[in-house]
Amino acid sequence: GAGDLAAAVPFLHADDLNVVFVDGRYVPERSNAAQAGVLELVRMNDLGSDPETPPPDALVSALLNAAFRTDGVQVRIPAGRKIERRIHFILIHASETPDVLLAPWISVTAGAAAEARLAVTSVSCSAAACLHVPRVLVHAEAGAQLTVSQAQVLNPAAWQLATTRIEQRRDSRVVHLDAALGSALGRHDLTAVLLESGSEVELNG
Repeated sequence: GAGDLAAAVPFLHADDLNVVFVDGRYVPERSNAAQAGVLELVRMNDLGSDPETPPPDALVSALLNAAFRTDGVQVRIPAGRKIERRIHFILIHASETPDVLLAPWISVTAGAAAEARLAVTSVSCSAAACLHVPRVLVHAEAGAQLTVSQAQVLNPAAWQLATTRIEQRRDSRVVHLDAALGSALGRHDLTAVLLESGSEVELNG
């Protein structure tokens, strides 16, 4: 089952705060982040309103995610909190059905002066072709300090069209690392918006 697949993924570390998706759907029974008592995690369907309204000039990949997303999570790191354990979003492609479209949605907000390490890993346990269109939103409030690493190790038949938007408030700092190691075609549109003075972003790939 999905649990066995998640357990078999080499990127799944028990000491992380894991948020596991299998084929675009959040799997709470394989995820320990919500139970750790340090994060606020809300499933997309429980938000009560559309989590994001894409602007009319949004990228096609972001619009695809908005049109086809079936599940997602919104995570909030409380203000002033330093999270020692890495927060790891693991997006597993497990379906043997060819050409499935997977559109997970992730939103992370770091409260004022919060500190955390985030990772987003897209990985295949299946050899089937798929179209993976994940959407990641990162909000850093005033003085927040974040490191964000994103990697995709999808199979050689998969396509990924990923979008990430980072928004930063006053005196926040985000260090971002992007690594694309798999897929037949991989594209990642990354936007960083420095909304207020003193905010700083470092982009590495």
